[in-house]
Amino acid sequence: MAEEKVEQEEKKSKALLFIVIGAVVFLVIIIILVAFLLIGSGGEKHSDASQQSEAQQAQQKQPAISSKDANLLNIGPLYAINPSFVVNLVTQNGRRYLKTSITLELSNPKLEVEIDQKSNCCERHYH
Repeated sequence: MAEEKVEQEEKKSKALLFIVIGAVVFLVIIIILVAFLLIGSGGEKHSDASQQSEAQQAQQKQPAISSKDANLLNIGPLYAINPSFVVNLVTQNGRRYLKTSITLELSNPKLEVEIDQKSNCCERHYH
């Protein structure tokens, strides 16, 4: 019985030692990060010439936006599909519903006429 108590005390002391070492390592890491952030943001002063050269280097590193990429940045005409609808979400502990609506972005305003025709056709079949 005495041996079991000694083993249990050794296990507890090892666990406690592990926790203390972990806490110390964690605090050291936090202190290093805080010191790095304070030193990195506080003491830097650049002259105008160095700032201009850095700005030029940054512009050279950035690739030029191609016409294809520029087209992706422009939002086309939006077409809202009406009416909004309710979806039943199956859950084990209660009733849950999702009320949603859909808005489409069109690449060409001429597509709006085609969508109107197709949505009218679908409404006749499903109502």
